Amino acid sequence: MISPPHAKNRIRPLFRDRLGEIQKDIASAMIGKTVSLMAGARGIAHGMVAGVMVETGTPKIIVNGRRYRLDQVLSVCPAAVPLTSN
Repeated sequence: MISPPHAKNRIRPLFRDRLGEIQKDIASAMIGKTVSLMAGARGIAHGMVAGVMVETGTPKIIVNGRRYRLDQVLSVCPAAVPLTSN
C-alpha cells in the first residue's frame, strides 16, 4: 500500500520529535556514568557525565565542562565506587 504524500509529511515531524525524546532519555541516563568520547582532533576524552543540555533540539552531554553529541560516545561505564576501609 502506498501512503499519500501528505501522510508522510505528518509522520516525519512526529518521528523526529519522538527520536529527540529518546535521545534526551539516553543522555539523561548517562548522568553520573563514566564515558569515553571522540574529542575531534584531540583524540579521546574520558570523564563523568555531569549533565545534559539541549541545543536546537539536540541533547548534548556535559563531560569535563565540555559539550559532546551522543554520536561521539564510544563507551559508557558505571561510575567508579570509592573503596572504603573498615
